[in-house]
Amino acid sequence: MEDYSSKAKVRQHNRAMDRIIELINQIELSGSYEALYDLLTHSDDRVRLSVASFYVESGKYTDRSVGVLKDIMNKSSEKTLQFSAKMTLKMNNYLK
Repeated sequence: MEDYSSKAKVRQHNRAMDRIIELINQIELSGSYEALYDLLTHSDDRVRLSVASFYVESGKYTDRSVGVLKDIMNKSSEKTLQFSAKMTLKMNNYLK
């Protein structure tokens, strides 16, 4: 089931994204890119998608991150996450 139809889930997701953006800003300032690496194995595909997208776009841990994005693209139960992963890979030239 898509969580985007649930207002509570959307609010939860928005709060989490605000926190991730804050962390990403801190990471970019400090150069501590490894700080989020363990989140590539998180149980929530949204978290994995966000972290893998950040790494691919920043050129860090790309092999692992591309694998995570392909996994989400092929196996996630949520079509919107599949699409986001696919577009991230396409926009960064990892898919034709």
